Amino acid sequence: MKVFAGAYVALLEMLMVTIRSLLAPTGVPAGVPVGATANRLSMGAALLLLCPSAVGAATPADLPSRLAATAPGLQLCMQKDEGTSPVPSLVDFTVAVSSVGSVSVSMDTGPRGAAKACMEQLVLSAVTPLSAAPGTSLHFQLPPGFAVGQLVESEFAGAWSNATVLGLEARGRVRVAWDGWGSPTEYSRAATEVRPRPGVPVKVPVITEIPPVSEAKPVVPAVPVPPANVAPASACQDLSDTYAIVAGVGFGFAPTAARSQWTRSACNTRPSLVSVSALCQYMSNAYGIDVSGASGTADIDVQASFKALACMTRAPAPAAPAKPLPAAPAKPPLAATAPTAPVTLTCQQLSDAYAMTPQARGFAPEPAKASWRQQICRTRPSATITAGLCQTMADRFGILNGQSFGSADADSAGSWVALGCTAEPRTR
Repeated sequence: MKVFAGAYVALLEMLMVTIRSLLAPTGVPAGVPVGATANRLSMGAALLLLCPSAVGAATPADLPSRLAATAPGLQLCMQKDEGTSPVPSLVDFTVAVSSVGSVSVSMDTGPRGAAKACMEQLVLSAVTPLSAAPGTSLHFQLPPGFAVGQLVESEFAGAWSNATVLGLEARGRVRVAWDGWGSPTEYSRAATEVRPRPGVPVKVPVITEIPPVSEAKPVVPAVPVPPANVAPASACQDLSDTYAIVAGVGFGFAPTAARSQWTRSACNTRPSLVSVSALCQYMSNAYGIDVSGASGTADIDVQASFKALACMTRAPAPAAPAKPLPAAPAKPPLAATAPTAPVTLTCQQLSDAYAMTPQARGFAPEPAKASWRQQICRTRPSATITAGLCQTMADRFGILNGQSFGSADADSAGSWVALGCTAEPRTR
């Protein structure tokens, strides 16, 4: 037994050396030993984060507790942050399973550079191996280290005392207040001077599964559609929000069936404020009607609704043919007009105008997609205009619910699925 115990201890020592060597390139300083002091990973945490196979493959249900244990390591990773921007309270992560045994982690918001790489590697170690079907994509948020309000221990003059996290600072420092010191006084401590308080549960993150968007365009199961002559309780407002119908002014772009239903129900509504922006942009895109006065192919009803809603949208400009650059004049002309600055839509406006969702980008043009990426958007279309966006995609791409996605590309098909659309094309 003594021989066996000696061999077991030697094996553990070899494992600890391996863990130290693995920690250095993933963001934990090479000089910080793996032990139970000063915010250093315990043996159990190290086995969990670096050798998860030792405790079995994780399932999506296991991930919250595994991810909650990464706080000390993430705090050490923050020491590599450049410190040029405020420390975020939460960092977005996405875990994707591309094939059996192949898992990737991407950090959508938060620090960049070496700190980002360190955090991604630490989270990857915590979730691998992951027992989930290929194509599974999970989203969650973690504090970049210890969470504000978390009960911890902090070292002062060689002694560890109970403290509470008040905030995170650049370069991985933690702002704490020691318990029992009278009025709260904040102290800035290094990442290695703070550690989790034993026996205190840590808040676990919420895991959200992102539905996959298949290039194969899966068939959407058909949902029964009520007969045209059976109006739901909010039929009048829905008709206004879907087709830009303004009572006493114009039927917008409503088809004959919708106009008949409106007349039979004696409706007296107009589009709600949250749906006006998307309706105006749709009319500009579909008919070429413009705030400058151009009517394009819009009929009298579309023109009347466009004017009644005080639309300020413009039709997409056609691509101009390439022209040779003229010779630069000696002096700029006196009547030169300053170029108009492009209008930047908010994330919610992009979703409402182009059916953009966190899963797919709808029918947005490339400039809108670039703006979405730049703003790191994660919004969805407003509930009141989702039906109108579904109808737009059905009309534009010839989508037949439960049968075919028509000419829709992967982004449009993905938004159709994400929004649960069931609309049918008004014309075929």
